Amino acid sequence: MKNQHRIIIASKDDIVIRELTDSDLPKLAEYANNPKVAINLRDAFPHPYSFDDAVKFKEMVDSMNPKVIFAIEYKGEYAGNIRLNYE
Repeated sequence: MKNQHRIIIASKDDIVIRELTDSDLPKLAEYANNPKVAINLRDAFPHPYSFDDAVKFKEMVDSMNPKVIFAIEYKGEYAGNIRLNYE
């Protein structure tokens, strides 16, 4: 994993949409491994969800062109991801 700068896509009040960073991965793994969260995710999402799964997910996100998956930050903390559909 390489160190990344925080690139903001959009922001309003306490909410920021930005690129996913390496520092988000521990929380991503924690949230995605929660059974109450996992039940609402696509079947392709592994469960249990490990830190290595989060790393693989970020590698996939980083390879996208155009980028369609971004991090949601709330009050300065990583809160989850959002996928944008370009039409």
